[in-house]
Amino acid sequence: MTSAVPVSYQIDERLRTIPERSLGDVLSESFAIFGRHLGRFIGIVAVVQVPVTLLSLVPSSGAAVFAIAALISVLAGIVGYGATIFAVGQLYARGHASIAACYSRVWWRVLPLAAVAVVVAAVSLGWEYLGVMAVSGRSVGASVGFVLIAVPLLALIVYAVFTPQVVIMEGLKPVEAVKRSYQLVRGSWLRVFGAIVVLGLVAAGLGIVMSIPFAAAIALSGLSSTSFAARAIVAVNGLVVSIAVLPVIFSGITLLYYDMRVRKEAYDLSRLSQEAGAQEVVVGG
Repeated sequence: MTSAVPVSYQIDERLRTIPERSLGDVLSESFAIFGRHLGRFIGIVAVVQVPVTLLSLVPSSGAAVFAIAALISVLAGIVGYGATIFAVGQLYARGHASIAACYSRVWWRVLPLAAVAVVVAAVSLGWEYLGVMAVSGRSVGASVGFVLIAVPLLALIVYAVFTPQVVIMEGLKPVEAVKRSYQLVRGSWLRVFGAIVVLGLVAAGLGIVMSIPFAAAIALSGLSSTSFAARAIVAVNGLVVSIAVLPVIFSGITLLYYDMRVRKEAYDLSRLSQEAGAQEVVVGG
């Protein structure tokens, strides 16, 4: 009987092993998975990104509203990320994945994921504030603070990069998940950092290319940047880019997570199948 796992995933069915992969392999496989299951990934990301896009069109002002909108956006992003992580695991282990099963897994780990999202939002807002103040030159203290925290924060981000994968696939709580991510990255920091940079550059390039038609539409129409029509075009642009780009980078980091486990733990298809198996019924934890 033919295996349900696509040949392109290169799993040795005799040994039930997953081979080590180069960065090029991880990147090409990310696009292969996305292309093969395009509709599924579009659906997974659209579930959270469409409401966020509609929310962005609601007129708002004030720092508090901005902070709340940013938190909602990060929460939506981490939820979609979690669903994509589980989808990649399902596709690896079984050759298929359902949107309902992916979000059921996210619901199982919703509290740990929410905690991760809050931390990410807080760090992002703080980083953005210090960066703006540093670039504008309005605060010497902010400039010094930005420089002092840049290197350790970068190191921390790389060491903690697999935290969402650990939460979703291994079921650990946030603190334990960060420690687990650190263990996986330790000794391979430069390799993981390089992979993140490449994935980021690819995502940025795709985003720029896909944004050109929308920017041209605004420029040629002569719309004011503050008009509702222009804002709507920008919002749709963001939605299209999110749906097309996020699954690729999410899948890439997830494949990198699997590769680190293969290299350090002889991770195989049997263990992956167990982790991508029956759903828990307890929410949070």
